[in-house]
Amino acid sequence: MTEEMKAKVAQWKAANEATFAGLRELGVEVNPEELTDEQIARKIAMSEGIAAALAEGASSVAERRARYQAMKAARRKAEEQSSDEL
Repeated sequence: MTEEMKAKVAQWKAANEATFAGLRELGVEVNPEELTDEQIARKIAMSEGIAAALAEGASSVAERRARYQAMKAARRKAEEQSSDEL
């Protein structure tokens, strides 16, 4: 495991400790110690992969939307020019 991933795992553990404490207060049995660093690292990597895929998808949607808007504007301009010629 890379040093960067080790740091992310430590950050994940710290960030989720309050969640685990809250669950324990509610009577839910949680034992985050059962999660190995490798399991947490896989969860982090999977989350980062999902986030990257979503960002790529959003980018592609934005690109398609921009092309569509440009096409609409060109069509509108062409219609205005043809009506001006009549």
